[in-house]
Amino acid sequence: MEKAATKMQKKIVIALENASVAPWFATALKLYARNKGVKIFLLLMSRKQRRIAWVEKYFFRRVFKIFGHENLAASFEVLEQKVDAPLFGFVSVRSQNFLMSTVCQQKCFFVAKGSLFTSSGIRGFWHYIVQFFSFGRPMVVEDVEKKCFYHAWFQTRAFKFERNDGYLRFNIEKVLDYILFDKPLGYPVSKHKFPEMNLLKKFLAYPFWEFYHKVRGRLWKPRWHLVQTTSDAFWSKKRLHGKYLDSHSDGGWADPFLVANEGQIYLFAEHIVKGKGQLAVSRYNADKHEIEGAPVTILNSGSHLSYPFVFKVRDEWYMLPESSDAREVVIYKAADFPYQWERFRQVFNYDQWVDTTPFYYKGKWWIFSVQKPVNYASTYQELHLFYCDDILHDPWIAHPQNPVVSDNRRARMAGSLFFRNGKLFRPGQNCSRIYGGRVGLCEVTKMSETEYEEVFRDEIYFPWYSRKTSFHTLSIVDDLVMGDCKF
Repeated sequence: MEKAATKMQKKIVIALENASVAPWFATALKLYARNKGVKIFLLLMSRKQRRIAWVEKYFFRRVFKIFGHENLAASFEVLEQKVDAPLFGFVSVRSQNFLMSTVCQQKCFFVAKGSLFTSSGIRGFWHYIVQFFSFGRPMVVEDVEKKCFYHAWFQTRAFKFERNDGYLRFNIEKVLDYILFDKPLGYPVSKHKFPEMNLLKKFLAYPFWEFYHKVRGRLWKPRWHLVQTTSDAFWSKKRLHGKYLDSHSDGGWADPFLVANEGQIYLFAEHIVKGKGQLAVSRYNADKHEIEGAPVTILNSGSHLSYPFVFKVRDEWYMLPESSDAREVVIYKAADFPYQWERFRQVFNYDQWVDTTPFYYKGKWWIFSVQKPVNYASTYQELHLFYCDDILHDPWIAHPQNPVVSDNRRARMAGSLFFRNGKLFRPGQNCSRIYGGRVGLCEVTKMSETEYEEVFRDEIYFPWYSRKTSFHTLSIVDDLVMGDCKF
């Protein structure tokens, strides 16, 4: 039995320029090998022992923990002869060409962009900063024919090194799972361009914005607020000039959802009290463009609640709030709309799903939700799609292309899907700079039980001179557009 188990063990060759890598990368490979039962071989292009520069010996301790030196040869077997196993390389283009001509001609994959972030010391630190923070470039993986099969945008520049290391590890594991276990990568290749800054401005902007947000957070302590505008003003320009909406209550307010019922518009939103979200509803006067009276709390579970998505099925009102802290997805039913709600159905538990958004289209319910599969993954990258005939009773069937979007610039939902000029749009959050920095509008071109495709069309954001930031939820009812922001 032991011999049979050994034969079945998956094997892979990791090609590196040398055995000295950053500690975070060494840890990622060791944990993957242990957790998945995978045998990892090292193929080293250089056997020379890398000398540690004197400046690295006295480098900042916090940074050196991540970009110090770890010898992978002490943890894995160095390849001395050819092995029948796929190869995954973090090497230069010159080394790639050599390996493809001499070592493997079939199952061979290389990180075409971003290979140097695994390096240690000053070199690794520099490429890490340039690749993932300042310039915001993707990690691109190509096969032996130089065809791109994975194009991952996952970094968030406003976050700490440790947090982004987790995102890197998660994406490396995704590629390894694809190579070894044939797990789908989803819809990874970005076929469209996003608004870009000048590269020099990007490089200079990162430390400036990091410093600015820290000072601003300590001195002004910005909170989430609701903003409103008209449909004409919203669609006429990309830069949003929203009017502040007085909520008649203390605390922060985010994730607005407008619902029209029997001639009255209700505003559902997340009420942030002492850092925790609870759900509240207010009556909204569309003629005066203001909230009437104090908001009423409708759900307060003790754990964080947000994104109160309200929808209607057969003349009954239901709500799907985000409750990822409780690791569940629960549908609530209105016992007395809009103020009394009761648990109706638990769809998922033990998993973290964020900003779940249902949409009824062509006789089926389509449900979009971002999953955080492991604790070091991002809640901005992996958008999953489900479908069913009856959202209230049927099991939700996972789309075969899941994740249908793997891109932190548009994956996380920013409100309900909507039609404009006969085209279907999905709003998605751009979290590449800061959490929910902008709202991207993606046109859904294909959505069936077997296919899903979308194309990025535009982005809505506050102008640079505005004190408002983090526009990340959009709600549209008739001529009224509601959003949220920080200031």
